[in-house]
Amino acid sequence: MSTQSRSAAFFALGHPRDPKERYYGHVEGRRDGQAFSWDDLQNIRCGMLDPTEKLECVVPKGLPSAKVLLWMSVTLPVLTEEAAKIWLQAKLTGWKAIPVDLVDPQKRLIGAGFAISVTGRCGPTVVQSGHRKKIGVMDYDHGLTFDNKSWDGSDIFCETGKRASIYTTERVKELSQSAGIDALFIPFHEVPTIVST
Repeated sequence: MSTQSRSAAFFALGHPRDPKERYYGHVEGRRDGQAFSWDDLQNIRCGMLDPTEKLECVVPKGLPSAKVLLWMSVTLPVLTEEAAKIWLQAKLTGWKAIPVDLVDPQKRLIGAGFAISVTGRCGPTVVQSGHRKKIGVMDYDHGLTFDNKSWDGSDIFCETGKRASIYTTERVKELSQSAGIDALFIPFHEVPTIVST
C-alpha cells in the first residue's frame, strides 16, 4: 500500500480569466499544404509535432505589453520574444520554443514570439473525489495525484500520452511574476498536488 505526502505547489497554465474571452488570438500555419487542424495544434503544444513552417499568431487587439504570455486558438500558449528570452535565460526545463510571427488581422508583422511546446512529462494523473474546481471557463483539478517517480522533474510538464493540461513548478510562476511577464488570459492556477511516495 503506497503512502502519499504533500508536494511542493504545482500550477496549471489556466485559460481566460473572463469567460467571454475564450482566447486572445488564433494560430495559422500549414503542414503538407493543409491548414493546421485542432489536433495538430494540440500535438505542437504537447511536444508531439514539430511544425516545418513558421506559425503565424494573429493578435487582433495588439500586444498588451512587451513581456506577455498569451493563449492562442484556445490550445496553444505563446510567449512574446522578450518573455521567452527570460524563460530561456533561466534555463527552464520541459519545453521547446517554437518560433512564431505575431501579426495583426491584416497580416502585418507586429512582433516575434515563441509557442510553448511541452516536453516535460508526468505519469497518469488522478483527481481525488470532490476536488474539481471551476475557474473561468475551465475546470481545474485540485487534489491531483500522480506517482512522483513518474514526474521527470521538468519545470513545465504534462501527462504522458495525453494532450492534457500544462503544469508548471512554482519556479516558473515566481520567475514570470518577478520578471514582470503579464500572464494575460493565462493566470497560474495553483494545483495542490499529492504525490505517491
